[in-house]
Amino acid sequence: MQGKVERFSLADGEDAVIHELRAPLGAGAEALNQFWSGWDAEQTSGLFRTDTSSRLAAREDIGDRWYVATTIEGIVCGLELSRSNRIPHLGSLHQIYTAPNRREQGLARHVLDVALERFSTDGGQAVIAQCTRDTPAYKLLASLGFEDYLAMPEPYKRVTMRLVLGDAAAFEERYFSAVAPDTVARRPLRRSDKSALLHLFSHPVPFLIRYYALHMYGSYGFEESVLVLLDALERGLGTSVLGVAAEGTPAALGTVLPADLPTPPLPYREHVRLLDLFARPGFEDALGPVLEALLVRADVLPGVRRLLSVVDSENVSVRTTLEEAGFVESGMLHDYALLGDQHGDAVFYELTRAEPDKVEQVPSEQPAETGAELPEA
Repeated sequence: MQGKVERFSLADGEDAVIHELRAPLGAGAEALNQFWSGWDAEQTSGLFRTDTSSRLAAREDIGDRWYVATTIEGIVCGLELSRSNRIPHLGSLHQIYTAPNRREQGLARHVLDVALERFSTDGGQAVIAQCTRDTPAYKLLASLGFEDYLAMPEPYKRVTMRLVLGDAAAFEERYFSAVAPDTVARRPLRRSDKSALLHLFSHPVPFLIRYYALHMYGSYGFEESVLVLLDALERGLGTSVLGVAAEGTPAALGTVLPADLPTPPLPYREHVRLLDLFARPGFEDALGPVLEALLVRADVLPGVRRLLSVVDSENVSVRTTLEEAGFVESGMLHDYALLGDQHGDAVFYELTRAEPDKVEQVPSEQPAETGAELPEA
């Protein structure tokens, strides 16, 4: 297996080697796929299963790195660290997993220590991870200095943890201080923005309402939704605009995707697209400029005549942004939006693009036919 290596000894004296893997994975992809199949098998519900082989094949070109510990058995512990060359100061941890027969040996701590050390020496400033409170993963991250950053309402116990490598106050001021809308750079989403998306989507509801379009496309919450979004855009099935603040910090996102993305196209919905808006807390003012740029891009999508957006009734920022852009409230479903252990009303908004007026074709004047004059009778 290629990549940087570091050797250490386990408590029983057995040697282990930690590898840092980067694209192209080559033979490492097969080894990782086999290893994470054990993680998939431990999941209690098919909702949380992922297609690991397809996921690895598609993720190699967007900055991810994998850290694994190997023994004579092969890979026994591993994790994924998502990062982007575009915003190297932010990282996201995923799938920290140790083989059942190798637990309680400190493998995950060793692998995580190496990953964080490499990240910090390569320009990294902060790392986030999502886990469930009071689990072994949560306790491991907390012991390494990760702190609760944002948490979903009870009883879900889902929490986003964050580790700032250095002065936390200086980090907040530099990367996440409030910015004026006119200083937000708006541009199309790129595959290398995966790390930015993961940071943007890591916020729990109700800051982001992701239970309608992106969330229902992904089978494993925000992370899988990011992968589906990137693949859908790469296949030309939609458009997006990312608003970034200083140093590439993600501020807001707007997406327009097919209403029937997870299923075969339905003729009666082919002119409808779902529009979603997301913003980090404190960056709500960036929603307007992002939506403005998104509507310009959406206008060039073939056949689009109606944009549909669904917002929980308490999400004032998104509702105001849509209404100022000309969206009209078209309906409401009571207790439709799931907000932690609470249910809220979902408000439907529509923006209909008028079909172009048909130009009436005025028959062109035909020149009078000429001929020989008839003699008078």
